[in-house]
Amino acid sequence: MKNSKRKVLLSNNVFFSEVSEILNKGGTVSIPVKGNSMLPFIVGGRDKVTLEKKQFVKKGDIVLAWVNGKSYVLHRVYHVNGDALILMGDGNHSVYERCLVSDVCGTVVIIERNGRKVYAYSKLEKLKANLWKSFLPFRVYLLSAFRLFGII
Repeated sequence: MKNSKRKVLLSNNVFFSEVSEILNKGGTVSIPVKGNSMLPFIVGGRDKVTLEKKQFVKKGDIVLAWVNGKSYVLHRVYHVNGDALILMGDGNHSVYERCLVSDVCGTVVIIERNGRKVYAYSKLEKLKANLWKSFLPFRVYLLSAFRLFGII
């Protein structure tokens, strides 16, 4: 019998619910990223992320979370207030999501950029994320400039 590759299409909700199960059992999961909500740090169609289930969620973490009881997002934690979280994609400039700590499926520990592993908790990554956060009012212009000059 000839080996053949089968392509199976799953909805995001089914796929990420399976990812969540693996993470809840102590596994790690590497997934390709789609979309541009985490630009300029994570580029859809180019980068992959490795997720783990962490005991605590902190401000600045990039998390996979179930939001509003309807969809999964891979966004950064902007604010923690007890069990309540406010998330925002690095590529967004005005859209926030709210969820609970219990809605977080996993935390990004590694970003694979062009085949190179970047540790999400490195001092340089934290510094870049904090600096980017301070540019919030100007992000739309910076992202446009990055695209214009082929940076992302």
